[in-house]
Formats: sequence, structure tokens, C-alpha cells
Amino acid sequence: GTLTEGGMEVVGVNTHHPAQLGAAGDNWVVQLAALVERTAKSRHPIADAICLFASSSGRVDFPEVTRVQEKEGYGIECFLGDRHVMIGSRTWMSAAGLLDGEELVKEVESERGGCTTVCVCVERRLVGTIMLADPVRTDAANLVHSLGRLGVKVMLVSGDNKETCEYIGHQVGIPRDEIFSNVLPRDKAHVIALLQDKGFKVAMVGDGINDSVALAQANVGIALGRGADVALEAADVVLVRNELSAILTAMDLSRCIVRRIKLNYCWAMGYNLIVLPLAAGALYPSTRVALPPAVAGLCMA
Repeated sequence: GTLTEGGMEVVGVNTHHPAQLGAAGDNWVVQLAALVERTAKSRHPIADAICLFASSSGRVDFPEVTRVQEKEGYGIECFLGDRHVMIGSRTWMSAAGLLDGEELVKEVESERGGCTTVCVCVERRLVGTIMLADPVRTDAANLVHSLGRLGVKVMLVSGDNKETCEYIGHQVGIPRDEIFSNVLPRDKAHVIALLQDKGFKVAMVGDGINDSVALAQANVGIALGRGADVALEAADVVLVRNELSAILTAMDLSRCIVRRIKLNYCWAMGYNLIVLPLAAGALYPSTRVALPPAVAGLCMA
């Protein structure tokens, strides 16, 4: 959402074992996912995209969704009637042993193309996958290049999978060794803390709920104007324009202000060291020359 447009949309749906729920077609996979997301009251962009896509499709009657648990950074676990349901990332499903070799290869290939894959599992079997895409911002590559020219090291820290992160990193010019993928929200702050321990001054740019802790941890937290309220609260700088180029403007402005402060400080110190002693009569003992009281008072004003 920071390097991309932030408008995720469903670009594909695959159905596996449709008889699992006694229905056929891709629609029930999306409708099931949307029902769970709505029940969990998720505010994640992926949830919004799935619900929007489902609203344009035919409704499907499902049993009541109960015992909803949101797994931070992974997905949602619940029960559909008496059936156990898991909806979330490929990493989560793979770690739980729910993807076989062929299914895993398919999901990885989709993610290498820049898609984010949401897996839908019922009774510990994969019943469907939803592919979502979020195009890279047109000014993202220029931002990374410009920051590099300024001597700023750019890193990508994301909760997305490795393949998607590397695809986006390649698009904008971030090397693979500067990409951290599958990072949980709480671990983003840990990555920043490690960089700070090495002596780096870290600026974090984010716009989502999952970025709030990292924004607070960074030396400078920068939030985009359209970001979540909690991100705006945690950030030190809020960019009114929802454009990445505004980061360069903010940096240039801040550096200009710091230079002006230093210049004013040097001017004030020079003035105080030279003019104030003269006004106080520092030369009078040796030269018997003193400034007129009116001039001395003006110098001290």
C-alpha cells in the first residue's frame, strides 16, 4: 500500500475440491471469504477488495460464522457451522501443512507475478485461492532512485510474501538483500530497532494499521495522507498530498530549515561575541573609546 496504489482488486479465483461445501464454481469461494471478513470486521485492504468483488457476484447461503479469531499478520480462523475454516496467507497455510507440493508451486508462481494470494481452507483442505493485485505507484521507482542519489539507503519491510515483495522491489529498484518479507506488524518495529542499534537514523514511511508500531519506533515516522487514523497518530510527519514525491519535498524542506537554523545560530553567536562586548565598553580601558549610550543600547537590543 505504500509503494503501490493501495487499491487492491481481485484478479483471479481458483476453486479446489468444490464438493467440500456442496457447491460448484468460483463464486462461493469469494462469498465465503467475504462473509468471514465481514464477520471479523476486518479493515485490511485485502478484506475490502474481497468484499467489494463479492458484492458484484451472486449471493450464496452459508451457515453462521462463529468463533472468529484474527491471526495478526496471517489471516482469520473461524467455524462455518461445525466446519473449521482458515482464510489467510500462503505462508500461514504452508506452515500449517495444508498445501501439497503442486498447490504450493501454483501459489508461488502467482506471487512471483506480483499477486497476493489468499487461501481458503475448510476442514484443513484447500478449497480455493483468491489472487489480488495492487499496481506499483508510477512515482515509486523515481523516489527510490532519488533517495539513493541523496545517499539514503532504501529498504522494503512488508508482511507480504517473499515472491511478491521481490517482484515489487525489482519494479522500483530495491535490491533483494534490502527486502524483508513476511514480517509481522510487531516485528517491523524490531527490524527498525536493529538498524538503530547499528547507528542508523531510520525514517519509516507507512500508511496502514500494521505500520503504526514501526512508525512510532522510527526516528522519523512519515504517514501518507490517506493512511489509517492510527498510522496518522503514530507518525511524526503527515504528508497531505498522497504522493511519494512529497517525501522528497519534505526532506528537502527539512534540510533547508536545519541549514537556516545553523546559519542563524552562527550569526547570533558571532554578533554576541563581537558586538555585545563593544557595546558594554570592552575597548574603553585600553583605548578610552566608548560607544554613545544610544548606540550601545541599540546594539544590545
